[in-house]
Amino acid sequence: MSGELVEQKAKNIIESKILAMARSDAGIYGQRLLVRLVQMTQQYVRGDNFDQVLNKERIEVGLWGDALIRFRVSSILSGEDDKNHTMAKKAINALIDSKLEFENDDVYETTHILGRAKLYKHTGVAEIVVMSTVWQAMLDFSKGYFQYDPDVAVRLTSEYALILYKQLRGQTKPLTYSFEKLRDMFHIKDKYKKNADIIDKVLKPAKEELDEISSISFSYQKAYSSASEKAKEAPKRGRTACFGVTI
Repeated sequence: MSGELVEQKAKNIIESKILAMARSDAGIYGQRLLVRLVQMTQQYVRGDNFDQVLNKERIEVGLWGDALIRFRVSSILSGEDDKNHTMAKKAINALIDSKLEFENDDVYETTHILGRAKLYKHTGVAEIVVMSTVWQAMLDFSKGYFQYDPDVAVRLTSEYALILYKQLRGQTKPLTYSFEKLRDMFHIKDKYKKNADIIDKVLKPAKEELDEISSISFSYQKAYSSASEKAKEAPKRGRTACFGVTI
């Protein structure tokens, strides 16, 4: 990892685009836990000391490339007053039940995220094993990275808002996404067939939450393909085909 990547502002973490853009069915709880795992991975890479006195937090990489990560359960709860460990169990179970799908060049790979997990009730500590492919994705910045505040990320209740928060933080130029790209990015290919639903049920609520919780905001407008622009000259139904949205 280059020195440029570790020269970051206090609290911010960097997440590999390979990991961030991988398809996952972990849901918001699993995504929150992944944020914290990425945060601990950054500490591990920088060589920061973990809590050696209480022996509560550590990372150990095994011979087969998987990583045992031990952390405080409170670090993945949504706020200081959130004592509901049920949410922590949901996050861990979400990752155990989930897979990640990677597409890199001509290779498609799918893997479980976690191998096993333990939650120690009386000490408030969890211990999980991250599979080797996922661990390597956390360390691979060859495709770029996203930089964001993990404390803001874990407060978001919408997976859509969390995905946009990672992508839009620090972005200075407009981004144009086709509706098919949005379906793939938000993992909703089978959920919202109508383009209008993506705007009303994904983008609008995500914007509202980001406006409330983070310093990130965005506006969007419909984008039209060049083919549909030509259709304006002789439209069959009085309208052009919408290609996607520009954010």
